[in-house]
Amino acid sequence: MPFGAGNSISINNATGQLSYTSNSLGRFVIAIRVNEYRNGIMVGSNIIDLQLVFLNAVNNVLPTLSGINNTNSYVTNVTSCQNVNFTVNSADVNTSDSTRLQFFSNQTSASFTTTNTQIQNGTFNWTPTAADVSSLPHVFYIKVLDNACPINGENIYTYLVYVNQCNTDTVWAGDANADFIVNNMDMLALGIANGATGVVRPNATTTWQPEFCTNWLQSFVSGNNYKHADCDGNGTVNIAVDQNAITNNYGQFHNKKDVEGKNTRALPEFYVDTTGIQLIPGSTVSLPIMLGTLAHPISNFYGVASTLELVNGYSQNALQINKSGSWLAANTVADFNKTIGTTRADFAITKHNQTNSNGYGQIGTLTFTVAANAVPGSIAEFKLLNTKVINKNGGEILVDFPLTQAIIKAPNGIQNIKFQNVSFAPNPAKEHVQIYIGGNETYTVTLINNIGQKLYSAKVNATHFIDTKNLARGLYYLQIADAKNNLDTTRKQLN
Repeated sequence: MPFGAGNSISINNATGQLSYTSNSLGRFVIAIRVNEYRNGIMVGSNIIDLQLVFLNAVNNVLPTLSGINNTNSYVTNVTSCQNVNFTVNSADVNTSDSTRLQFFSNQTSASFTTTNTQIQNGTFNWTPTAADVSSLPHVFYIKVLDNACPINGENIYTYLVYVNQCNTDTVWAGDANADFIVNNMDMLALGIANGATGVVRPNATTTWQPEFCTNWLQSFVSGNNYKHADCDGNGTVNIAVDQNAITNNYGQFHNKKDVEGKNTRALPEFYVDTTGIQLIPGSTVSLPIMLGTLAHPISNFYGVASTLELVNGYSQNALQINKSGSWLAANTVADFNKTIGTTRADFAITKHNQTNSNGYGQIGTLTFTVAANAVPGSIAEFKLLNTKVINKNGGEILVDFPLTQAIIKAPNGIQNIKFQNVSFAPNPAKEHVQIYIGGNETYTVTLINNIGQKLYSAKVNATHFIDTKNLARGLYYLQIADAKNNLDTTRKQLN
């Protein structure tokens, strides 16, 4: 009851709409806190102060604003090749009032001009670029205000502009598979089309700009034409040369969300092999990237593109992935690696001789340096995301993605061991975790989240409870250390 007894305020959790009732005149300030969560962990918080002024009732009808070009629609679809231009008209049933419009540009180059009249109208103008292409709308806000006394009325209207791709006659250097995203997936298109020839693109460049080209005779299974794979426009697809355009234009309108693969489908497995690997802070390690097993070999393989993410961020430098160690003949394979910070890398390994291969084993190698400040006992996880495995025709091959992890070891040679006299329950946990300790020894118990942050620590020599009911749902790690700093780390799930 921020406005006193008998008054109320509430918020609709579904829409965010704030409703309030007050029989008291005056000025009140309320605060709204917004918490942001990522993977169940709170990563940010913001408090917004809202000032509410309650005056004696006035007969003021709020002003209104039309949709696009004086229609009832507030949504429009355009392409990145065309200009967006439309008008909006304001209105107010109180004939003595005037209206004025305010525009919020949403950090784009869009402009908005208004008429110099008692009841204002406005004109929106914007020329989107290829970088504005997105499956999500661009959101613009226009506020309409009137001049009623003693308090003005105002309404905010939302206008959505969807920017779509230009037609497929347009070629963009580096977008070899014509999905309007330059990334490691384009290497697979180069591998399939390598050696193909067709029309030379007039005035071709590798600058990121649209260039017209007539269709070649061949098309990918997606229906997109081979001409897109000719990144430099010289009339020949040459994987060694055309991949330079992918590197130079990498990341243009990369709007994909991470997609994790499934496991336990009895398919060929694609994973990072951590068997026998010691992750010691400051050390450089090389891990095999495996595709297929003896039990489930892969058939008709031609190429793979994927994103590797090192969860917990324990890389001291860039993740490097290449074709070294591959069971494929080196002279038939090309590789590609694009580092994204110190925790992610987009990569591709593809054949380029139009011949499928059958087999299993190491397909490439991941090399990185474990961060010097990595926490001993923490668990590093190697995820393969946004993966596509293909045959020579571009057809997709399904694979499994086993979970692979490795524990960060102490640099002084202390080993992670399993304490026989320490146990815990339940797992998964909801409200608490109970630690059971036999004997008289004292242990340090630490709860760590999945980004390596310590949430709780205590010295324990008997049965002990850790309250978890206020923790976000997700994966956590329970680290046990004895007096000699021997460590044991167990993965927990909190529901």
